[in-house]
Amino acid sequence: MNLSTAIALITTATTTISGVFGGYYDYEIPAYPDVAENTMAWPAKPEFVPLNACKGIHVGLDTKFDYTIEVDHCLLDCNGYALRGQGLDPVVYVRNGGQLVNCPINVEQDSTGVVCDKGDCFLLDVSCHGEKNFDECVLIKNRARNVVMLLLEAIDPNGANGVRALQACDANIWLEGSNIQNQRKDGVSVTKIKNLIMNHNEISYNGLSGVDARNVANYVVALASYFNDNGDKGFDAKRTKNFLFAFNEANRNQKKRVTGDDKSNKNGLYIEGPNKVEIVDVYAQYNHGDGFNMNNVHYLMVRNSYAAYNKADGFDLRRITNAKIYKVDAYQNYLAGLRSFANGELYVEDSSVFYENGLDTSVASKDRSGLFVAKTKKAFISETSSYKNGGYGYFVYDVSELYIEYTKAYENYDDGFDIETSAEVEILNDTTSVNNQGNGFTLTDIARLYISEHIQASYNENRGFDIQDVGHVEIRATDSFKNKADGFYLSAVQYISAEGSVSAHNGKDGIFIENGKVPTEVVYDDVVACENGDDGMVFQGGFDDESFWFTPKYDVFSCDNHDLDLQFDGIVDVSFVSSDSAASEKASYTASDGVHANEYRGINDITADTCADKNGDEHVQPCKDLNIAPCAYFVCPSFK
Repeated sequence: MNLSTAIALITTATTTISGVFGGYYDYEIPAYPDVAENTMAWPAKPEFVPLNACKGIHVGLDTKFDYTIEVDHCLLDCNGYALRGQGLDPVVYVRNGGQLVNCPINVEQDSTGVVCDKGDCFLLDVSCHGEKNFDECVLIKNRARNVVMLLLEAIDPNGANGVRALQACDANIWLEGSNIQNQRKDGVSVTKIKNLIMNHNEISYNGLSGVDARNVANYVVALASYFNDNGDKGFDAKRTKNFLFAFNEANRNQKKRVTGDDKSNKNGLYIEGPNKVEIVDVYAQYNHGDGFNMNNVHYLMVRNSYAAYNKADGFDLRRITNAKIYKVDAYQNYLAGLRSFANGELYVEDSSVFYENGLDTSVASKDRSGLFVAKTKKAFISETSSYKNGGYGYFVYDVSELYIEYTKAYENYDDGFDIETSAEVEILNDTTSVNNQGNGFTLTDIARLYISEHIQASYNENRGFDIQDVGHVEIRATDSFKNKADGFYLSAVQYISAEGSVSAHNGKDGIFIENGKVPTEVVYDDVVACENGDDGMVFQGGFDDESFWFTPKYDVFSCDNHDLDLQFDGIVDVSFVSSDSAASEKASYTASDGVHANEYRGINDITADTCADKNGDEHVQPCKDLNIAPCAYFVCPSFK
């Protein structure tokens, strides 16, 4: 390659580099894509400038050197001939803007190919081969400033590292269009540098990690690259300030050096300590640990990325202040699809899908969930699906605020949703749980629970809704049907308000409420229980007088069920309650203190100390049945 051609190609590197290099490269490096949600202003790559050829250095077919070559503010074009020497460590120094072009380098044992140790260093189409156990292809020392490596090749298994930076505190490093494979240690290892910018590289089959980057002061950027089949992690970044990882693959890492079933720290991508992380269009598959593992990050955004067939979790998030997960797929991972101990805020939304995770049958059901969220201040889950997982569809524990909307769980091997948290929980807007092997929804130990607007639990092997130990429950426009056990089961709930909801065609009771030792108030407005296998509605009172209050505000229907069985201590208002006495073995109220009866229908038996009509007039019990059959004109929804 002549000088003018090299300069022309290199100076266009911020857009594209293309052409034939050394007779065997025909490579194109795309421009940096604009993928950052919020602009990451990493530095622009320095341009190669025209330089004179290095004086007194000629590289030919049989040329051998007995001294280390210095490319100091000059251009050395090897024209594809190898740099050879004897007893040289390193083979060549590149410093002060020097340019090394089209040079294969033979490296001896315990030696280094290229050392960049002062000022700027430019390498174009440089490759390293050598004797057994040579140290590295390129070594960057602490006085280097800008190091640009284009089309670097280090694929010799005799090398310890492809590129290594030794506490190069002021260095900015660019690596593009390069092939680093089969190194005994890391493909790229950098420590205490300013920036690491990588684009369109293949860094695979190395003995340890593909890339090990630590204490990078500003940016680590990796674009359009492969980090596959490495012995440890695909990409390992610790204590970097900003991290952008886009259009990459990190697959099948930790295939080497695996002992037993230990799955720790054997991940496709491992990130610890950055201020800001953005991951876009990345595949992490078949790794021996997690696909993605992110720890101690202030801001995390993951978009359009995939984690599959990993031996642990698809995504594992720990100590994240603000995590945003958009449109990700996690499937057929051995543990959870996504596991989060974010501590801060977690947003999972925009058509994210978690399916067929939890292949490891030896662990607990929660660890085999599609989505596992615990110990988080706020979690917002929207427009996601979780299905056919080995445990729960969604497992949520100890979250201070939880909002779920437009979300689906189906065909999971345990509950669709299992939520246990002392906080406020809202389940809203077309959220469904269908065909799960456990309950549709298991909701426990919640302070305030809101279920509203077209929520559905159906065809589950156990209950539609299992709600226990909750302070305040409001249910609006929610249906539970064709579950094998109860439609709604509520126990030890202090306040229940239900409106515009249906429980139908369930195998056991439509609605079963018991208050245990907790005083309970129930307010119903337009609630229907019909064609259930056992009772339409069962209310079992508490242990103390006046511990159960029931107030129907508008029509409450229990039609075509086996029974209606309402048992209370205290005084009960049975206004606007209707039962199909002809179809029931019993339709009865029992209240130890008394009943206020007003426009009730089809009740066979009311037992109470006193029974008052709407005018307050007391009657000798039992109260007179109005003997009207309201269910005759009522049609139970079919829910086909």
